[in-house]
Amino acid sequence: MSRIRPRYDSLVTRQAYFDSFVTDVRSAMKGWCKRRKVEKVLKRVESYSAH
Repeated sequence: MSRIRPRYDSLVTRQAYFDSFVTDVRSAMKGWCKRRKVEKVLKRVESYSAH
């Protein structure tokens, strides 16, 4: 049993790393989308104020 445990632990930690990586990517994508929306709105406001 003690021989199998390290491999299992490494598998679990790898899964945890992957999960955190996925959540990081998702939050980054969300933030990026939000920033893009804000940029679009700001550009629109700028074009309105330019008129």
